[in-house]
Amino acid sequence: MVNSQRESIFGHISRGNIPRNNMVVIVELLISRIRNISTLPAIVFEIIKTTNNPASSARDLNNIVTKDQAIAAKLLQMANSSYYGLSTKVKDLERAIALLGFNTVRSLALSISILDHFNGVSSSEYFNHGKFWEHSMGVAVLSKMLAEKWGKKFNPEEAYIGGLLHDLGIIVLDQFSHEDFAKILLLIYESDIDFLEAEKMVIGHDHAYLGAELAASWDFPELLITMISKHHNPEYNGNYTDYCHMVYLANVLDYIFTYSEDKRVPKLNEMVLQKFIPDDEQMGILRVKFETEMESNRAILKLFH
Repeated sequence: MVNSQRESIFGHISRGNIPRNNMVVIVELLISRIRNISTLPAIVFEIIKTTNNPASSARDLNNIVTKDQAIAAKLLQMANSSYYGLSTKVKDLERAIALLGFNTVRSLALSISILDHFNGVSSSEYFNHGKFWEHSMGVAVLSKMLAEKWGKKFNPEEAYIGGLLHDLGIIVLDQFSHEDFAKILLLIYESDIDFLEAEKMVIGHDHAYLGAELAASWDFPELLITMISKHHNPEYNGNYTDYCHMVYLANVLDYIFTYSEDKRVPKLNEMVLQKFIPDDEQMGILRVKFETEMESNRAILKLFH
């Protein structure tokens, strides 16, 4: 099967063999599809706004969440999961929100909405949706930790959302350009090149560009668009540089912490690393804290299996 795929998909893919005008057509088609993707439900933005407001209460959030049965049901399911190990069942939504905390409510609302938008089956055997969402959660958690480490200068919740949605463009490729996505993944699987290089060889752009286009079409804030756009660019120096570097570093660290034996783990940019984590002791502390935090986030992911 792999040999036949190599002949039909891989045979003509080599550096310089894909005409540039074909790449332009592919990207233009993707951008037109992106602009036709309906925006996230208004309730998601209400939840994000409320959870980012330190004056908000569980009751305030309860009044919003009750408008969406799917989110409310998942929150109750999460509160009653084995992770929390409660002796009595939680039936009251407000109590569930208080138990879970605003961060979990926000993550769950975003995850449910995005999964509802992109619920198609992957076009390739090499793409694991479960691992993809676990990586997204991991980058979100690490981005928030890096923001917290820097104190009041940064908003940890903004960093968290940037980390959670940093790979939005990969979902676009998977759902709206099946054939090209399969080519990209097979190219990586059969060679020593990385994901970004494979993307540029096949479509002429990378998923960071596509994700930023989608975020812009959804009228996301400039900060979030920029974090998505620049999360693979440690040399970036412009608006929101430090936030972008946080998401970049979180992305690489999640691969290092989770897939340390994989030869395709990205290399760290030393300048960015030293800015946030100057020594091995702090790296060790971050790793332990990250692994603990990810336990609750994996409990969220189990709700979608």
